[in-house]
Amino acid sequence: MADECLLLTLPTEVILLIATLLDVEGILALRMTCKALAEATFDRSIWLGLIHHQQNYLPFPPGARSSDPLTQLTSAELEKLVISASLVERSWLLPRETSARRFTPKLGQHILAFELFLDRFLLCVYSEGVVAVWDLDDTSGVEDSPGLCRACIRLTGPRPWGSASACLDVEEDSILVGVTGAERPSRTCILRIPLLGSSSWMEAEQVALITKDSAPVIHALDPHLRLAAFSRECFIDLINWDTKESVAISTQIEDLDQLWNGIIAVKFCKAHILCFKTRSVELHPIPVSGATTSNSTEQNNFQSRSTNIATFPHTTFRGVSVSSILPSVTPPPEGTDYRLSFLAYDVLKGLFHYAIDLHFPPGPSSSQISLGLEVEHLPTLTVTLLSVHNMVTATPSHSLFPSVGQRSSAAKRPEAPGRSGRAFVGACCIGAEGKRGVWIERTRGSTKRNVVVFSTDQDPEDIQLDPDNAPSSSYPELDFGLRTDKVIHGHSVYEVSSYDLREDLTQCVFSEVTGRIVLGTRSGHIHVL
Repeated sequence: MADECLLLTLPTEVILLIATLLDVEGILALRMTCKALAEATFDRSIWLGLIHHQQNYLPFPPGARSSDPLTQLTSAELEKLVISASLVERSWLLPRETSARRFTPKLGQHILAFELFLDRFLLCVYSEGVVAVWDLDDTSGVEDSPGLCRACIRLTGPRPWGSASACLDVEEDSILVGVTGAERPSRTCILRIPLLGSSSWMEAEQVALITKDSAPVIHALDPHLRLAAFSRECFIDLINWDTKESVAISTQIEDLDQLWNGIIAVKFCKAHILCFKTRSVELHPIPVSGATTSNSTEQNNFQSRSTNIATFPHTTFRGVSVSSILPSVTPPPEGTDYRLSFLAYDVLKGLFHYAIDLHFPPGPSSSQISLGLEVEHLPTLTVTLLSVHNMVTATPSHSLFPSVGQRSSAAKRPEAPGRSGRAFVGACCIGAEGKRGVWIERTRGSTKRNVVVFSTDQDPEDIQLDPDNAPSSSYPELDFGLRTDKVIHGHSVYEVSSYDLREDLTQCVFSEVTGRIVLGTRSGHIHVL
């Protein structure tokens, strides 16, 4: 008489409880043992528990994130998401063994905007006025091409074009692209490019044309409010592209000892805008709709409240990459909380990973706030430094990294194999959920450029600081680099040699969900890893 497996005699509920203690590899191994246990591994509760655990530290596509309900997903869909996330996590930090594939032909010489949408559609805007979209999931075009070109629009008008910005439209089935000319008077052309239509070729539609006497830089578009955000000196110009109403928000602050503090990025956040500058991050309310009716933003200035400012007096950020704005994991008892993170790099000092927490109290609307309410009704901005990639070789007395400098030499930043000498960051990008990032590192005196990746590997609950110690907008004079000695653990996954700087990597974007990395060169070439 054959021995009976005692495990199979247990009630199904007990078997499922045991299965919840296993990881993804354990569940799949259990499926290979026998028919009875294999059937148990298809239970929805197992995969629901796994995805809830992974959501703490792994990125997922929209619809499967921690803030999204999962009731509409079947057991098979949950399993596919969990296994895919696990496979990408295992390979994310590993060197890319295959050579990067290049798009041909090259459509321009200088890249203005470089974005990846829905993890598959790559948008590239060139200064020559070319707007191109590639589908990275469709390789049915040119042989050995990393994707199929789905749209190629050539803008008419004076060249060169100076800046560009893009975002998903309200329904998230098309891209809104704004391209601004570099000459005065400047023109800003706003296009809508459909993504998910039945046709293989995307036909662009011109949504609006904005003319300005100056030549500002376009930073952001908001499809809900129909606003375009531009910058010039210390002003943010907001223009409604339907009505042409405009307003200029002054962002000038006086507590940085007259240090240069230029605007490098702008992000819309509900009825507010986040302004990222070389030495500060600021939250400004959007003025009341219809408060201005003139097309000349210079004549309609709005002095924003300066209570929501976090300053970085000892850094000069050259570039910044900002994640999506997501609801907080732990909702507050009153009001609404949001969280986002950003990567910012100082060419000489290194790379900085920050988290931003926004609290919007209940009650008055943002339009009332912009007219001037009491301080207790205003939203609050809290900035926390999570980790640092230190490139300072000698630590000055006012260093950003005193806690690192006071340690032994073993605590210095480890360098990736094959890299030596002083290095600097050339570009960086953070994922939509802020859980993975990429940067381009260049070593002085070398022709090699390294593509470096990292994972935060953190549950958002683990990075909450004590409110009494966390830097916030209440302490604008604080040096935010003084509050952490946590190092960004970067892994070099790809290397490029550029002997004459034409193949120098100046742009990088990636899909946080699939791990696909796209690189742009100084000469306008695009490579996909």
